Amino acid sequence: MSTWFYRFVSREIIPRVYFWFNPIKDYGELAYLHTIVQPGDFLTSTTWNKLSSLIIPGKIDHAAIYVGEGMVVEMVGTGWQRVSLDDFWRHSTNMAVLRHTYWCENYSWEMCGRANSLEGTRYDLQFRIDASPALYCSELLLVCDYENRAKFNLGDLAGLGYKYLSPTGVFNARGCEKVFNTH
Repeated sequence: MSTWFYRFVSREIIPRVYFWFNPIKDYGELAYLHTIVQPGDFLTSTTWNKLSSLIIPGKIDHAAIYVGEGMVVEMVGTGWQRVSLDDFWRHSTNMAVLRHTYWCENYSWEMCGRANSLEGTRYDLQFRIDASPALYCSELLLVCDYENRAKFNLGDLAGLGYKYLSPTGVFNARGCEKVFNTH
């Protein structure tokens, strides 16, 4: 998966293909979300109007980390980006907030610092854990939660033939509780 054509399609075409779909959003839900989200929480989402949602295996197609002050850090086709929680929610068809079962404020802030320190990181088009300085969305969370307190299942192969953590694998992490879930 490293030909120039694959890289071009993955970076330039797929992230820009949207289908017309505009679910009615409940802005009371967004207000509630702001009251419960805490730094270090993991976010998962499904977005039905993106072509990439059809390609990523599982019912969840994206994962990110909430870093506080209304901001989310995520890995997208163009690489590392920081967006507002409002924008992350607005562009999601369904969303969940996951928190470590044994939440620790110091560790959560440390994860946020790690996420912010990765600014400028490229997107990993090969979806290989530890293979390069590039990251994909779920791998970002694995790097931030370096002790794997979330208890991610890294055997989520998805037919790739190597260890892979999918967004659905993040959603099903054994060491997290779902504090908000519209999936």
